[in-house]
Amino acid sequence: MITAYIAKCSMGNNSIKLKNSSGNFVNVGCTPLEFANGFSEYFNTEGWKNPYETEESCCKSQGWRYGQGFTNFGDAGNGKVVIYSNFGNTSGGHNYVRTLIEFE
Repeated sequence: MITAYIAKCSMGNNSIKLKNSSGNFVNVGCTPLEFANGFSEYFNTEGWKNPYETEESCCKSQGWRYGQGFTNFGDAGNGKVVIYSNFGNTSGGHNYVRTLIEFE
């Protein structure tokens, strides 16, 4: 899903439509910062939860390396979005997966 929206941006669109915290579809700019913030808000609005802390939403934006079960969307600079997911380990420690997506 995320890569499909990046493709829309890469094909010349200035914005994409995502649901905000009010439940309305709004234009989200095709910059890494706006994209990261927009997707974090979208997934939280859709009710995605942290599997380790089910009372918590799943996603954060513009911070780095939150606790277990959180996914963070951020602006990595140089036209890139970074996504960190902390799936933890069996002893309760942190284990991060980092994904870097480049806008073209």
